[in-house]
Amino acid sequence: MQARRILLLFAIGLALTAAAASLVPVPDSTQEEGESGQAEPEAGSSESGAGAAGSGSTDADAVELRFSAGEPPDEAASPDEPDEPDPPDQPPTETAGSGEHVIVTVTARDPGVVSLDGLGLVEPVGPRTPAVFDLFTDSTGEFDVLYAPVEGRERRVGTLAVASDGPSAAAPSAG
Repeated sequence: MQARRILLLFAIGLALTAAAASLVPVPDSTQEEGESGQAEPEAGSSESGAGAAGSGSTDADAVELRFSAGEPPDEAASPDEPDEPDPPDQPPTETAGSGEHVIVTVTARDPGVVSLDGLGLVEPVGPRTPAVFDLFTDSTGEFDVLYAPVEGRERRVGTLAVASDGPSAAAPSAG
């Protein structure tokens, strides 16, 4: 008789656990980004003198800068195209002010690594996982955002320009 009670209590406990687990929302760590690149920043482990990357915090006062590795440039022209070179597409330059909290997000269609040249920061990137750099800009200058796919050559996908004269151009103006 007591064994049946123990089994019944065990079954009730399992049923309550299953019911509670079904009510709790599951965090979507493999969130589809799409073209907008709206994904939660993930924690990283890189640090440098210019700031720490991947602290995982989102600050309302942070300047968010987004770059996309997109498609690699065609290195060989097809036989149907004329021999005249197209004007080169220049990767974008995003500006931040010195002393600002900046979150740099880089998306890519193919896996690889993204680095902020001159800051010593490196983060992995994949089709569903953007590279996120969460840093404090205490160094001024221009820092290339470099993308190195697993297969292919490294290329510049943008530039982070840190100006010493006040707030960034990317920050919303009051007024």
